[in-house]
Amino acid sequence: MQFSQFALLVAAAALAAAGADECGSPADTLCVRSCAYEELAVWDHGFSGDLHIHFETEVDTWNVDVAFDHELQTFNQWAYPASTSDHRVFSLSNNPWDGHHNANTTLTISFNAHYADNMATPMVYSVKLDGQEKCVVP
Repeated sequence: MQFSQFALLVAAAALAAAGADECGSPADTLCVRSCAYEELAVWDHGFSGDLHIHFETEVDTWNVDVAFDHELQTFNQWAYPASTSDHRVFSLSNNPWDGHHNANTTLTISFNAHYADNMATPMVYSVKLDGQEKCVVP
């Protein structure tokens, strides 16, 4: 085995041991590395992403707050009631018929967002499920 192959194997093993539950790379934001957020596409003044909400315990109702580092002009998702007071933090909650989730299941919420012409692409910096921060890496 050549040295470069050995180095790759060691690096892969170290990554696996360090955080099998981590997503993305060390250069990504904490919300990406914790698997709570996945950026899918970026275009002029807009982007799409998925929120991955992991339920550690069984629930019958839930509320998710997603926070961005810049104001959004629009935040569109089509499955759950959503509200905002400042266009930076958006609150989503279950519908009357879909609040139940078993323990150790994950709900994916897809969205599109748009922002002002003179801004950098906003980043998700917080995802909370019922007040508990999900952007953490063990």
